[in-house]
Amino acid sequence: MSSLNGVCLFKTARFIFWGVVERLHRAKPDKVLAAFGVHPYFAHRLAEGWLEELREKLVANPRAIVGEIGLDKAAITPDTARNEYDAQTTAFTAQFDLAVELQRPISFHCVRAFGHVMTLFRQHALRYDQLMRSGEEDKARGTLPPAIIMHSFAGTVGGMESLLSNKGRKGNIQERLYFSFSKIVNMRAPKTIDVIKAVPEDRLLIESDQHSPAHGEEDLSRVCEIVAESSIHVRAPTLQ
Repeated sequence: MSSLNGVCLFKTARFIFWGVVERLHRAKPDKVLAAFGVHPYFAHRLAEGWLEELREKLVANPRAIVGEIGLDKAAITPDTARNEYDAQTTAFTAQFDLAVELQRPISFHCVRAFGHVMTLFRQHALRYDQLMRSGEEDKARGTLPPAIIMHSFAGTVGGMESLLSNKGRKGNIQERLYFSFSKIVNMRAPKTIDVIKAVPEDRLLIESDQHSPAHGEEDLSRVCEIVAESSIHVRAPTLQ
């Protein structure tokens, strides 16, 4: 019997499949958390009306998160043989703004776009501080998504610390950032152990990042083992 208590289910390749995620979430609301979004790999394929459909799915499913969204300067799109960064930026900005508006967490895919992300966060930090200084605290709290999960985070210790240094005032970026790690993406890189060691205890997440549930538990157990071996001061993971 599976020991997983629940899953977060993403379908980001084609938005016509968002209905599959929605049906599974509604069938097992205590087990399946829905995530709706457009992955940067597919940003250039978007059809007219996609953003409104995304909004409708999120409004109809109040617990759903936005993701996996993001920016990827390394990805070469097979059907165009080039990196579609302009399309990625357009799709990401629209989805990020929607997550801010609806106050939904996001799962953030970021590859070789660290500078762009830092600029984005600084802009929001500046807006946050301006609103706080003018006494508009409610508006200030709504300038960012409530949680930003750096999915399968492949950055360095320095990059992670730079993201967390965007402090602004209380309640701003550093209190909303989380760093997630997966076996399939992160465990091939020697730097991963050092990054995991440096992540604050309450900012650390794990994930399978698999296309199917077939090896999900096995992969999550392996990431738990890596975390346990990394000698950071966190509670010992449960490996059963």
